[in-house]
Amino acid sequence: MIEHLNGEHYDKGFLLCLSALKKTELTKDQFGEILRTRLTRRVDTVVVVVDDKVVATAAIQIEPKFYGNVGHIEDVATLESYRGRGFGRMAVESCVAIARQNQCYKVILDCADHNVDWYTKLGFFKFENQMRKLKIKLEVAFLNYFRHN
Repeated sequence: MIEHLNGEHYDKGFLLCLSALKKTELTKDQFGEILRTRLTRRVDTVVVVVDDKVVATAAIQIEPKFYGNVGHIEDVATLESYRGRGFGRMAVESCVAIARQNQCYKVILDCADHNVDWYTKLGFFKFENQMRKLKIKLEVAFLNYFRHN
């Protein structure tokens, strides 16, 4: 039921499941290329498969730091019709197990305010703040324009 993401999951509805977060349209070749890149960057994506369909997913990236490893959980999604059955919990707990196997000293994730209670039930707690900078590509293009003009 819990599997590591592979090329076969494209045809089992992985992108539909992920679209619970953000609409995602990729060809099978694009999917495969991104999957290979993610694996080389230590991103492990787990999927929960029920009746040959991906119903939940979560990903963890192991970041080696100079003082230990950190697990970053991202892309937690469950098909709406399968919510409330523990599949999302299974995906997240699988990521935490991967963090343990990689001797991470902490596991962190970002979530929307309306999901805080759900993650608290899984043993996570609010800690400090997240800062974000968006549209980095536009800023780089803007800076490059002024450097050359």
